[in-house]
Amino acid sequence: MYNFAMQKNKFLYEVFSSFMGGALLLSLFSLLQKKMLNIPFSLDVSAFVVPVFFGGISGLAIYSSNVRLRASRERMRDFINNVDLVIQIVDAKGRFLFVNQAWQKTLGYSETEAKGLNLFDIMHPKHLEDCKHTFDALFSRKQESATIETILISKDEKPIYLKGETSLQIKDGKSISTRSVFQNIATERDAEYLRKLTKNIFENTTDGVIATDKRGVIQFYNTGFTQITGYKDEIIGKNIELIFPPVIADKNLTMQIPRNLLQKKSWQGEVWSRNTEGEAYFLRININAIYDKNGDVSNFAGIITDITEEKEKEKLLYRLAMPAILNMNRTYFI
Repeated sequence: MYNFAMQKNKFLYEVFSSFMGGALLLSLFSLLQKKMLNIPFSLDVSAFVVPVFFGGISGLAIYSSNVRLRASRERMRDFINNVDLVIQIVDAKGRFLFVNQAWQKTLGYSETEAKGLNLFDIMHPKHLEDCKHTFDALFSRKQESATIETILISKDEKPIYLKGETSLQIKDGKSISTRSVFQNIATERDAEYLRKLTKNIFENTTDGVIATDKRGVIQFYNTGFTQITGYKDEIIGKNIELIFPPVIADKNLTMQIPRNLLQKKSWQGEVWSRNTEGEAYFLRININAIYDKNGDVSNFAGIITDITEEKEKEKLLYRLAMPAILNMNRTYFI
């Protein structure tokens, strides 16, 4: 309540001061004009009615305009300070003239500390020369703006990855500063790094990796899958059931896979199938569901391992072991 009363009194004082200031200035101007034109004037109150009225109205108009301008500037400053983008204004020598709150939060410096810094001192050495070259191009008017991807070093000495636009600010025909708006792309870079790492792992594993949509239509496969099955780009867009034709029709297996995927969202088992050359091989397949952010199944991912050699070894061991087992049984019954 006290603050409201204070604000009201301040507003009334500013309105009164604006009216009286305008009235006084126009009245003085009227007196000065009469003196310059050698027009007689009197100090009668009626002689000042018009100057006071129009001067006061002009003062109020100027006050109203200034209030709107100040409010507009405050809204703009509030927007700049609360937006997630990193915003900075830097002069030709690299000194910070302005940094918004997102800049302070991202870099770890306060506004006071920032004004004591130099952009080139917190620039990652890898980007220093490019930054200076861009500055020279802007301040020499070779270009008015530039797209920048750079790295600044935070107060706790961590690299901050930024990407955005910088433009030249000109006043009275002189280049005075650059205004830069950046986006912190650390999350984007981490995601890109993980994407490349994942792709590298998938491409270099000896197991086959395959991904389908929730209907079983193939969307991705790796080199290991091609080496095992012989299939390449021709499988994209085809249903996974067509890629693993059974050597012997097994209705139970055919029903089991989709039923398990529907109920348990996964299936693991061994399949006797044929590759693109028509050769029979044993595959161990592990299929799992992939979920979207809403918890719904969006894709299925499968890992395929060729276990033909493993099965052949099992058969060989079985053949070698059988005579010995039979002899043991004969000895036992005798």
